[in-house]
Amino acid sequence: MNKFLLLFFNVLIPSLLLAQLTVVSTEPVNLAKNVPLVTTISITFSEALDTMAMKEKEGDSWFSNIDSVVSYGFSSDATTSFAVVALEPNTDYFFALMYAKAKSGAVMNTPHVYYFTTGADFSPYSVSGTLSPGAMNVPVAGAIVALSKINFMEEDTDGPPPFGGWAIVNANGTFTIPYVANGKYWPLAAKDVDGNGSVDPGRGADLLVMGDSIIVNNASVTGVDLTFFDIVSVTPANLTTNVPLNTTISITFSEPIDTMAMMEREDSWFSNIDSMVSYGYTDNGKTSYANVVLKPNTTYFMAFMYMKASSGSAITTPQIFYFTTAPAFETTTVSGTVSSGSTGVSPEGAIVGLAKIDFINQKTDGAPPFGGWGGVNANGTYTIPYVPNGTYWPMAAKDVDHDGRINPDNGVDVMAFGDSIVVNNASVTGVELTFLSFTPNTFHQVVNIVDSIAAADLPADRSLRRISGWEVDTLGRSRSWEFVYSINENTAGKAIRIGTMDRRVEDIDFNYFQWIRMLKPITGYDAAATSTAVIASVEAAGGKEIRTAWIPEWQEFRIELSMSSQQYGWFGGHPEIDTNKIYWAAAYAYNHQFDQDHSEWVGGRMFLCDLNSAAVLLTQDIIMDVKDDMIQPVSYMLSQNFPNPFNPATKITFAVPVSNSTTLKIFDMLGREVAVLLNEKKDAGTYTVTFTASNLPSGVYFYQLRSGNFVETKKMILMK
Repeated sequence: MNKFLLLFFNVLIPSLLLAQLTVVSTEPVNLAKNVPLVTTISITFSEALDTMAMKEKEGDSWFSNIDSVVSYGFSSDATTSFAVVALEPNTDYFFALMYAKAKSGAVMNTPHVYYFTTGADFSPYSVSGTLSPGAMNVPVAGAIVALSKINFMEEDTDGPPPFGGWAIVNANGTFTIPYVANGKYWPLAAKDVDGNGSVDPGRGADLLVMGDSIIVNNASVTGVDLTFFDIVSVTPANLTTNVPLNTTISITFSEPIDTMAMMEREDSWFSNIDSMVSYGYTDNGKTSYANVVLKPNTTYFMAFMYMKASSGSAITTPQIFYFTTAPAFETTTVSGTVSSGSTGVSPEGAIVGLAKIDFINQKTDGAPPFGGWGGVNANGTYTIPYVPNGTYWPMAAKDVDHDGRINPDNGVDVMAFGDSIVVNNASVTGVELTFLSFTPNTFHQVVNIVDSIAAADLPADRSLRRISGWEVDTLGRSRSWEFVYSINENTAGKAIRIGTMDRRVEDIDFNYFQWIRMLKPITGYDAAATSTAVIASVEAAGGKEIRTAWIPEWQEFRIELSMSSQQYGWFGGHPEIDTNKIYWAAAYAYNHQFDQDHSEWVGGRMFLCDLNSAAVLLTQDIIMDVKDDMIQPVSYMLSQNFPNPFNPATKITFAVPVSNSTTLKIFDMLGREVAVLLNEKKDAGTYTVTFTASNLPSGVYFYQLRSGNFVETKKMILMK
């Protein structure tokens, strides 16, 4: 989604406040004709405006097809906002005011649209149709439908694009946009579902959909049907039997899907299909397909917990489909109940899966194999159908924050785990699961635990070198604390990691240790300021502005905490650093998440804090694309290319922690080398290379990074 799209809908439907500001009158009056070409447009409100707030919202709080404003301002009593404009002859105009705030704090919380024309009459043509909720299960009344004169889903715009009309959707889902001039338009609809005053479909429950282009040519256009993101069809259809062993599975949506987001959220869908030959996207990104090889007399399922459209709209209600290569499905089921426990989270909309391994005690590379999935009803009951014989470990999960990931260590999402069950030619009933919450911890909540583990499991010559907190919240709580030690006379490294769901001691890799061993041993951490105090100090020193600033949808904001000397840390080399001291440091960073395991800072700010008082001593901006020794990579990394699928160019980012001869090559499905993007010695750092495949056919390709003894290969899709 381009940058304007998010800005455009930032105030499309204003926040709902208790007080109500209303429009008293407008000039020209609604439906005025023969308006002079140079005229003053004014809107008078029921009370004085907060002019500062209105100026801050300038360009965001109103939309119009007027493109020449000579001057604007407010009346002396601040009840009227006016603009002197230059108009075109014989032209219809609309003015849509979306947000207005009074000095009292009252706001106008419903859009106000009025029309006037410089001609003798208005265009007789209109655009009408219906808006459907699709799989969203939300009322469409009060949504906005607009006509854009450009396809701004594909064309970037510097400021608002030109519009040809607006309308509000009725309770029955119908809409009519009046007085539409001849031309080509792209209809769109949006709704502020969460009522926070922003239509922000990429970050919550808000909805947006853009339709195919229409042409108004001396006639009204009817039957413009818009549907919020929905599943149109699935192949094989749900509950199909006798599916061929070699088949193509596909799922078609009502609008193009955000392929990059779905690849980043591979943990949002599950299946017991284990042999995929190839996959890709067709129908301009509306259809995702996979060519697979199935087993005879086997039942299969596909379970989707999250699906995201390119518009930003997302289906967050679990969708499950079944098919079988046998003449009929198994008759055995697993059923039971899911309860909220102490979490207070309703089980409705959760999903229950049957893992084939005890993945709490057995580590798996990726998601464990599953034998079935089922959705949880409003009363907390569930039934998983068509379950083959076997031993299973039931689990339940709910994506409470609707971000497409089940990550209960964020303190929001919840999970439940049950004891093993055996299906043996009979259904299993009464399987009860209870949600658990996993609350992040502050530094002082884990430090004594770490000290105990270190005393029991690490050598006596251990030396604590760095403490890190990942994905910290505004209360100073982290989902994962890492305490890194040097051991064996500073020849090796160990890390104690305390998460919300696990505690473990691990070796650190050689390259990471080469940096850790240079850090000064940490002393006095037992008397350090609390992580809560550090975050509070940083918030007051500008962190809040960084945290709440608008960022592109492909970025994620995260807070990281670090306790260490800073001679070789984030502030390494700064002339005001005392190399004999230990500091708290906080990074308020904007991240690009390349894949499940790798991300990179692309902006934000770092804060250096006194260890004991938490006072902010220094700040330093994180600047995108600037190589900085203070944030050198500590390990090799090859990111997923972006965008993916691509046409015809994509970017590949990689990191090398030490200087080495490095190659980056492209191979086709048969292993043939088709391009060499890099073959040279690279210093330690993070690099981005662009690959352009104009002369290659569509298909699956592989890119491989070699640097020293490191080799990694990833897959990408060229779709023309």
